[in-house]
Amino acid sequence: MAREKQLDEALRAFANIQSDKREEAVKAIEDAEPAISIDDLAKAVSTRSAIDRELLTDLLTGLAGIVAIVGSRASTRDGFVPLLLNLAIGGEPSETPNAQQLADQLGRLLASEKSLGVTGKAQNVLWGHGRVYRDAHILSQIRPIFYNDLESEADNAVIVHELRLEYREGEEDGAICVAMDQRKLQELTKVLKRAIMKESNLRKSGKFNYLSPLG
Repeated sequence: MAREKQLDEALRAFANIQSDKREEAVKAIEDAEPAISIDDLAKAVSTRSAIDRELLTDLLTGLAGIVAIVGSRASTRDGFVPLLLNLAIGGEPSETPNAQQLADQLGRLLASEKSLGVTGKAQNVLWGHGRVYRDAHILSQIRPIFYNDLESEADNAVIVHELRLEYREGEEDGAICVAMDQRKLQELTKVLKRAIMKESNLRKSGKFNYLSPLG
């Protein structure tokens, strides 16, 4: 229900945008290369059309699910347009200026399988792995080791690196923290470097158009 409400609000906000800016955004989506996530696609469209990125993310997230359902079936796609238009304008189309243009734009968005459709499926593939990485921080601390006799001056210490990994799991954000010493930090660096090398090796193949995050 939260996602449906999100789409309703995004449709109404999109309908209230100046028609020429809306058209620019629709063309940007139609022309866009597929991205690895909806947020990346929204970022590219926002840069080109100057429409709020968060609004585009909410709109495209909702529409991507519909694109996945209708696929290339024009009749099914056309059946969704009046429903979306009603959510967007909240009244009779005949009473709303530019309603026909908005209906046409919504239909074109639902037909954008090669950009929006592929992006939505790519995001589902990535998110389907459970906890998906979002961000990381490392807090490095010096932790003195005290003697049993607390009046004796501490002259030993351990450097502890606390790695905080932030992730998205379904609709929820979460985080885990792990503590490492220098050796474990170096081992982690090797693992990450190996993953980067493996991806570089795979990208040498021309078999697929490998999707990547922007930047």
